[in-house]
Amino acid sequence: MDKIKNRVVSRRDLLKTSASLAGISIIPTVLIRDAAAAKMTKASAHYEIHLKGKPDCDDCVHYIAVKSGKGNGACRLVEGDINPHGWCQYFQQ
Repeated sequence: MDKIKNRVVSRRDLLKTSASLAGISIIPTVLIRDAAAAKMTKASAHYEIHLKGKPDCDDCVHYIAVKSGKGNGACRLVEGDINPHGWCQYFQQ
């Protein structure tokens, strides 16, 4: 116990500990980013085409339109071609 009380913490020890803690705090961020990069299937997103009374995919913030403006686009969350008149449970305006 006396050794702990009398120990002097050097600047080098403090910097090593700080760097270790900073590195550990980055790990969850990297894991979350990698998990978010994986897209879900159309079935798991409950993706459907041409639903009346519901907003279209092309009105959603996750929809990525094709450059020509015609045809199927893509989605940031769902894999595969996405019909602009489709809908899924992750729709966000």
